[in-house]
Amino acid sequence: ALVAVTLAVMLSYGARLNPSSWVRSANRIAAMGYAIPGSVIAVGIMIPLAWLDQKLNLFLRDNFGFMVGLVLSGSAFVLIYAYTVRFLAVSFNTVEASLGKVTPSMDAAARTLGQTAGGTLRKVHTPIMRSSLLAAGILVFVDVMKELPATIILRPFNFDTLAVRAYSLASDERLAESAMSSLAIVVVGIIPVVILSLAMRRSRPGSKTGEPRFTRRKEKPATYPAQARQPVPLPAETRRALLHAGAFPARLAREHKYATDWSGRAVGTSEHGWCGHHRPVLQVA
Repeated sequence: ALVAVTLAVMLSYGARLNPSSWVRSANRIAAMGYAIPGSVIAVGIMIPLAWLDQKLNLFLRDNFGFMVGLVLSGSAFVLIYAYTVRFLAVSFNTVEASLGKVTPSMDAAARTLGQTAGGTLRKVHTPIMRSSLLAAGILVFVDVMKELPATIILRPFNFDTLAVRAYSLASDERLAESAMSSLAIVVVGIIPVVILSLAMRRSRPGSKTGEPRFTRRKEKPATYPAQARQPVPLPAETRRALLHAGAFPARLAREHKYATDWSGRAVGTSEHGWCGHHRPVLQVA
């Protein structure tokens, strides 16, 4: 997981410094391993590494009189290499998405202050991407732990992982014994996910102080001055203009004196009190 995340950071940052088409194409080709079955990757890796081991042993035997054995195809190196090819896409996509959130102005500011490209990555980008790097490492770790086809083909002698042990015991119909390995895979896979979830929850706003993330804004009821709620009598000229424009019937205009309240409605008044007829009219200055 550490190798995959480190390589993903290097590829993503290299594409950020040199955003050319061939760099992006090379990164996409390097991340294609997740779409290839593990058994195909294992066979494709085993053949060239076995050839290199053979040539190395022949060279050492002819020139120095000893052989070192299968240092590449028979050690843990081949497993790490296969896991990196297989799960590089998982870490690469996570790191690339996190690095894309860092604005180019931060790079320019760091370079203006005298930081090199490596110093900018170490002092600016890495602290910002800390949670994403942790997430990428956990995802790769969980996938590597349950990978079976590539591990069976490439594992060194007398080396079993939890997935290989569970498969071997289950194929021998020893289900009770294989259950422990299967449960161990589940438990070991859940613990990093829980840790990641807690870390992401702490990084959210308001989580450290116990404040809620979102607070609903309380709206105060609208209040109006007492004088604004009092009807304002309209001048005779205004009432005649409104009557001519057809704002209210002529009968009401003859019987009542119209005024406007605070909401802009025409309110009929008479000597007996409020008439109750409300009709919207235009405010007249």
